[in-house]
Amino acid sequence: MRTLGACWHCVFQRDGCPDDGNPCKRCVDKAKRGQLRYIPCNRDKLVILVHDFLPPSMTDMHQKQTIEDYVKANIVHFYQDKPVKVELTSGYGPPMIWDLYEFKPTDTGEPLRQLQYFQNPDTRLVESRMKRSPPLGLLKLETGDDDRFDEYLQRLLNPINLWDFGWTCFEEETQINTFQAALLQAICTLYTETQDIDLKSVLEKVLRMMLVTYIMAHTLTISEDTVDNVERAVRHSRPLALPQPRSVSGPHARHISPRLANRQLKFFFSLKRNKICEDILNWLQQTFHNSGKEETWLASFCTMLGLAMALEEFQRTLWIQADAKIRKGEKSAAVAEEEASNACGRIDVRFDLLVGLFQCKYRRKGWTYGSFGPQTPQLNGEENAPGRKFLAEVHGLLLDERQHLESRRQYPLEKQYQCFCTTRLVARFLLPFLGLST
Repeated sequence: MRTLGACWHCVFQRDGCPDDGNPCKRCVDKAKRGQLRYIPCNRDKLVILVHDFLPPSMTDMHQKQTIEDYVKANIVHFYQDKPVKVELTSGYGPPMIWDLYEFKPTDTGEPLRQLQYFQNPDTRLVESRMKRSPPLGLLKLETGDDDRFDEYLQRLLNPINLWDFGWTCFEEETQINTFQAALLQAICTLYTETQDIDLKSVLEKVLRMMLVTYIMAHTLTISEDTVDNVERAVRHSRPLALPQPRSVSGPHARHISPRLANRQLKFFFSLKRNKICEDILNWLQQTFHNSGKEETWLASFCTMLGLAMALEEFQRTLWIQADAKIRKGEKSAAVAEEEASNACGRIDVRFDLLVGLFQCKYRRKGWTYGSFGPQTPQLNGEENAPGRKFLAEVHGLLLDERQHLESRRQYPLEKQYQCFCTTRLVARFLLPFLGLST
């Protein structure tokens, strides 16, 4: 039992499990009486959920060995005599400035072209476009560069940058509905305004997760005002000529990205994403085990919202990667789409477990009407004013957009609905609050 640990129902009752069964005898008896609520008998340590949230089908391309194998197969050599200083941006915050090196590709020219994806605002479908890619990359992946990425994320957390992060992060979604953008922006505001050190520490983890999720979901492109200078600095290769449809204009006209460098830099962000997700799941594990409720409710509430938003983007990414695998001939359509569907389904199941655990932990009929409606705690005192303001804003959004959230919650995990992932898991977490009674 010491190795297995008690099941979650026994944890919440502050009891040891009566046996090592799956389900345990206490949960079997509760089920017979109809008292097994929210989740089945479960002993999982929450940190293992990271393997379902970030499955190999999504993360393999960002593994160090995978990238090094790609370089060996597609690059003859690097020209190391003259690095090119390049500003790279994901579309949010200040750019990253990195020294990149021109390389000679193999005869296939594979690294000189890149598939980029965007959402068509008229059809609401994800579309791809092949872009030329300058032959620039890092000489090797240096683990010593890790600190530079921590410093960069810290810069992005500056209030000067956070003031519009929600609206930037969900720019495409705002063409249909502004709920998700307003929700994330409210979390940003709470982070900048709260004086609660513990809450601020949790919110920083949540926002770092959202920042890395946003970066991983967007191509790192060369800052528009520096593209011409960068391309002129490429001395040994002629740019790849690709046919461009006449419809290419506006924000998708250029967005030039060094494909190899983009993939190499995302190796580091992928490491950050894994570590942040593990830290957040470990925090939830400890918090759900802790007997405190009122003092941890708001931090857990924000963490669940952040996880829901990040997981929705993971599901969308899985479908985009499936399409890329099909177009490159790496997998058949049937295999790639089944892989994405199964991975998305596992994310759903594991997030439902977290929702059930939150409900088991924090449902208290002793809380009549609190800061987020029935059966939620009342945040009193001047020090909790930012929290009350945040919850009032989110509750208002929930009431105003209930119909939108109800519709999003119902969408199945299928390729044609990938643009409707946004708000889908958030709705599954938030809507039950409207069904609580005083």
